[in-house]
Amino acid sequence: MTEVKGKGGLGFRDLHCFNFALLAGQIWRIITKPNLLMSKILKGKYFPNISFWSAKCSSSASCIWKSLLCAKDLLEGGTMKRIGDGKTVRIWEDKWVLGWKDGRIWSTKLVDCELIYVSQLFTQGKWNEDLLNKLFCSDEVNSILQIPLSHLGSLDKLMWADSQSGVSNRAIVLQKMLRKSKSLGEFIMLVLV
Repeated sequence: MTEVKGKGGLGFRDLHCFNFALLAGQIWRIITKPNLLMSKILKGKYFPNISFWSAKCSSSASCIWKSLLCAKDLLEGGTMKRIGDGKTVRIWEDKWVLGWKDGRIWSTKLVDCELIYVSQLFTQGKWNEDLLNKLFCSDEVNSILQIPLSHLGSLDKLMWADSQSGVSNRAIVLQKMLRKSKSLGEFIMLVLV
């Protein structure tokens, strides 16, 4: 399988990386298509009351679930929230500021600040610039103001930050894995255990 195609192989350079790319593709499907039977079964069994990102691995978990969780960090590192109505994106915890370092807000949350969701940062379809200037540094404010707001009330979406279309694909995940190939041994050991 690892032989080049010209010599009768399938041309996979690294089967372990390819496996993680496939696992990441399944995770993406579970998260972005919650109405699939597979998504409903896994959610019902392993993370019924929490998000996929908060799910843990129990000792009685299936091999499939353990494998998916091993690839979770890889996928989580490349995802961001695309702002729709802003009602599910948490200001201080989620990655949502495109083009800003790791996508998260770096400014320290003020002690008396009770804001939780991004939807609380805009009114009447526009960013509340006065509020933004009180809460965040000027660079963050400039990055936030570049984010277009939905005038149709569309929902927030998960997007793949390394893709121009925002959609995950195995090639992008595989490239990311190859860049991290030094730490790949750790991932492999987790899957095999």
